[in-house]
Amino acid sequence: MKFTRAQVRILGAVMLAYTAAYVCRTNISMLLSSIIDQFSLTQAQGGLIATMFAIIYALGQLVTGLIVDRINPRLFILTGLLLTGACNIVCACAPSYGCILAFWTLNAVGQSMLWTPIVRIVALKFQTEIRSRTSFFLSMTLVLGYVIAWLLAGMMVSIANWRFGFLVPAFVTITCAVIAFFMLYDVKIKPEPKKSSAEKAEGGLGRVLCTTGLLFVLVGCVFNGFMRDSIMTWAPTILMETQGVDLDGVLGVALIIPIVNCIGIIFGRRCYNWVRGSARRSISLLLILSSVASALLLAFSGVNSLVCAVLLAASAATSYGLNPLLTTMLPLEYDRLKRVGAVAGMIDAFIYLGSGLAGITAGAVSEWAGWTAVFALWVVSALCGAAAMLFSSREKFMKNL
Repeated sequence: MKFTRAQVRILGAVMLAYTAAYVCRTNISMLLSSIIDQFSLTQAQGGLIATMFAIIYALGQLVTGLIVDRINPRLFILTGLLLTGACNIVCACAPSYGCILAFWTLNAVGQSMLWTPIVRIVALKFQTEIRSRTSFFLSMTLVLGYVIAWLLAGMMVSIANWRFGFLVPAFVTITCAVIAFFMLYDVKIKPEPKKSSAEKAEGGLGRVLCTTGLLFVLVGCVFNGFMRDSIMTWAPTILMETQGVDLDGVLGVALIIPIVNCIGIIFGRRCYNWVRGSARRSISLLLILSSVASALLLAFSGVNSLVCAVLLAASAATSYGLNPLLTTMLPLEYDRLKRVGAVAGMIDAFIYLGSGLAGITAGAVSEWAGWTAVFALWVVSALCGAAAMLFSSREKFMKNL
């Protein structure tokens, strides 16, 4: 089944919007080392920036997931992108670490306003037969966002200073926000009708958590978020500290990671087909492979910078390869229960709870026991996440969807 012209335009708009969001979210990875040096911070203090972002983002996703059926997604997406652009502009002018911490935390509010409206648009504008392809294209925004953010921020640090690594992405995001807003001109979603007491009892969130395995999915999300985002947050710093690579070298080598994530996403789609359309089992398989890649990183990261970068990329690619399955296909399993938006928000929220743990924990553990201890944590996290996801795929849970 092919996309209609309207669907191509809508898909292009939401891809543009979410790519722009990542440009003003993941640029911090390339700037973190410079910020730590500028304000004489510890690794843990630097990691706190990512941790506070993740915590507020997670809470924001929970709120957005609960109200997504009653909002104008087009206007909500525009507001979120303008807020995140404005926060990056303020961070570019920040006189202190505290100011960056405060406004990067506010940036999380704007970022949390984006994903659940996008999933809601997908659920209503794209038929079941093409949702798998839609989720695949949407997942490419992560790769594009990381490449553009790291390239822009890295170049700005090299030719100017870290402040321009906030400023230039901000203007890119604001421009894309306006373009996406006009591309979504015909997206008008009516609010869901109020449910009766019986329907609320049957489809209440508490019941959905317990009877569909969603509770175990959310546990798996925490472990996945911890591993995935600690890799992407600290990868440039790891290459600089463990391999002695300067910033220009890190930019070239580190860009391998988001590019290889594209291969991981393609491989994730293959896994989805291999296990006959079971998002949960394919996620489990990818997490197991991610644990293997991290174990190899633990054993061979000291060989040279290229080997370290390739193994970091493999760990990231497998953990990111499951992203379209986890954040799009799995929430769409709840379409019959009319809980797509709420489940999408909860899944993204719990991923970022794990991400919040990653920022400060990875920084603190690296100071205490070195980066090899962080690699070991990634192995354990991936295996625990795989176990939780596999348990959630039991037949007694799936029959209730």
